[in-house]
Amino acid sequence: MPKTNNKRTLCPITDLYFAAFLSTIDIEMVNVEEKIEHGRNKLYFIFKIPENTSLTLLKAKFFGGSGTVDASKYAQKLRSLKSMCF
Repeated sequence: MPKTNNKRTLCPITDLYFAAFLSTIDIEMVNVEEKIEHGRNKLYFIFKIPENTSLTLLKAKFFGGSGTVDASKYAQKLRSLKSMCF
């Protein structure tokens, strides 16, 4: 559940690839939390979503295939996030 913090919303993201997308477009990741759900560890990437940014629109662009980013920057962010997971 998103929480408000200084005109920004703190939003937990569990999808590694979407988290890499958000990092690539310079949405600030403030924390990584690990929780146990159904007997398995699950990582939450916590992002600060700026007040003037629609997370719903960003999700639609990413999952709909219209969100474009620099491929090498995305790959670097993905590798960085994966290193936190494994």
